[in-house]
Amino acid sequence: PGWFDFYDIYNLFVSKMLPGESFCEVGSFMGKSLAYLLERASLLNKRIKVYSVDRFVITRDTEPGQEEQDGGMPWEENARAWEKRNPPDVLFNAFSSNISRVLGYELVEGVSQGNSVDIAPNFKDESLAVVFIDAGHTYKMIYADLVAWFPKVKYGGIIAGHDWLGESVRKAVIDFFPKECPIRFSNNTWMVMKGERNWFQ
Repeated sequence: PGWFDFYDIYNLFVSKMLPGESFCEVGSFMGKSLAYLLERASLLNKRIKVYSVDRFVITRDTEPGQEEQDGGMPWEENARAWEKRNPPDVLFNAFSSNISRVLGYELVEGVSQGNSVDIAPNFKDESLAVVFIDAGHTYKMIYADLVAWFPKVKYGGIIAGHDWLGESVRKAVIDFFPKECPIRFSNNTWMVMKGERNWFQ
């Protein structure tokens, strides 16, 4: 269960990461993408360190009114319906169940539940080879995650994220990075390298 359409990007990360390097997924939902990365790393015998950060609760992560524009149910109504149908820990339990059953589970170094910006200080600056952001999707949320997590990427690392085609996400990424800092994108995913290491050769 869950959403995942960036297999090519996770294949790239696993193939290019060096043994002992660290990967952090900010926004894991029910673990579909992280399960894929773990299995891929196990199959390639890549001994990397994997971290996950998520609230594991239903929170508004789109701009106000976006759901109605897209023809969906208003967020507040949808959230109340979800809470009536599900216990508070349903997302965390689903995530834990999904990743614990896959090859490579032993690569998981830590799972942090909470606000991604609040958790970022638990990681040392320049300690992560890859950060992938797929948490909140409002301009304010994305920009705050970039401020919090970009310093955690080491020189030679890469920061990336999902939903490049979303206007709020795209604007936040473009506004955060200087014009001389190239933003690569593949389908609905954006990537920025930090330093001279080439991840695309």
